[in-house]
Amino acid sequence: MTVKEQIPTKPQQSSAPTQTRTANTQRPKSVQQWSVVDVQKWLRRHCGDYYHLYCESFLEQEVTGRCLVRMNENSLMRLGIIHPEHRQFIWREIAKLRLRSSILYLRDQERRLANNVANMAGNNQY
Repeated sequence: MTVKEQIPTKPQQSSAPTQTRTANTQRPKSVQQWSVVDVQKWLRRHCGDYYHLYCESFLEQEVTGRCLVRMNENSLMRLGIIHPEHRQFIWREIAKLRLRSSILYLRDQERRLANNVANMAGNNQY
């Protein structure tokens, strides 16, 4: 079940709405922290047409999230992804993942900076 499927489109009458809200807003772990199993899930979800062809290679080489985002086309070749179209597709998906991760990181940094500035401004009022 995806997160979108868990979020209701209409407000529901519930005795504990804050529990569901906090569970849905919790950010998933960073790609850098992904295990081999997490990478397999990502591969199946985002590269489904090629999953059955390359899942064993990713598993045998114990590709983690940290390794995944550092991959380039040569890395994919060494994994046995010889077909250029397959390699390009998987490479694009990795690039998208890297971009999404960078955006989340930058947003976190912005939030921290804004909080620090607000805290400093609050401390200077006294």
